[in-house]
Amino acid sequence: MKGFSSVNFGTEVSAEVGRDGSARATYSLPAGATPGYYQVDAFYGGIPSTSIAAGLAQSSELGLLTVAPGQVTLQVSGSQSVGSAQPSFSAEAGSLPPGVVLLDQRLSCSRVGAGPSSSAIGPGLAAGAYTIDGRSCSGAVLVGPESFAYRLGYADGIFKVHAQH
Repeated sequence: MKGFSSVNFGTEVSAEVGRDGSARATYSLPAGATPGYYQVDAFYGGIPSTSIAAGLAQSSELGLLTVAPGQVTLQVSGSQSVGSAQPSFSAEAGSLPPGVVLLDQRLSCSRVGAGPSSSAIGPGLAAGAYTIDGRSCSGAVLVGPESFAYRLGYADGIFKVHAQH
């Protein structure tokens, strides 16, 4: 390692010591790294010459490494009949990470459209196709031994209101 050591996992991507003696490092962490906060003890050379003259050969600092959860984004869709108060919804996650399963039995969304022109999903919607506001969706759950390492997001999708025959 060029300027840093003491990170117990991951691979150094870059490291540099600035003119002011500050240090920066970028690491690539292995897949499945547990989200959370980790203390990092980095030590490096390149401290001011006054410190070297005092007999100090290197400096060390404590830092904080944050491992953020990965993102699983669901593409939501839904439908209902005109006048119905009981819409149905489904979600597609594409390829889920290993050890993660999607449960969407309680998936619901409350709005279509965006901004001031948005409308509540309910019996007042006319027949047609609408865009679900993904931010109004909730209720799906990730389960499985690796689910703790991911957070769930909802992408806008299509909501169809069918005319009754």
